[in-house]
Amino acid sequence: MITLAVDLNNDLLIGADGLLSFARDVEAVSQDAVHYGKTLRNEMLHEYDLGIPFFMVAFGANVTIQQYEAATKQRLLQTPGVTGIRQFDLVQEGDILKYTATIETIYGLSEVNG
Repeated sequence: MITLAVDLNNDLLIGADGLLSFARDVEAVSQDAVHYGKTLRNEMLHEYDLGIPFFMVAFGANVTIQQYEAATKQRLLQTPGVTGIRQFDLVQEGDILKYTATIETIYGLSEVNG
C-alpha cells in the first residue's frame, strides 16, 4: 500500500528533494486508520452512512463513551489493510476524548492515536 505522507497537522510532506513524500505499507495503513477515525458520519457524499457519529456520542452534555468506543473501533476496522484491533484505550480529559489503539494490519502491528 502507498499513500501521500502527511505530518501531525495533516499537511502534505515535502522531501528534501522538493517532491511529495509517500507513506508505505504499515505506515500508510496507520495513517489511513487515523484519518478514518476522524471521519464524521454524513461527511462523505458518496458514503453518507460511514464515519463516526460524533454529534450523537461524543459532543454535547450527554457523552456516551461506550458508544464512541464502539463506533471508533468499527470505523478503524473499515480501514483497508486493518485486520484487527489488539488493544484500545480511551481516556476522557475534561471535554476531550482521546484514544490509543494497537491495530493489526496486513503488514504487522501499529499504534494509532486519535
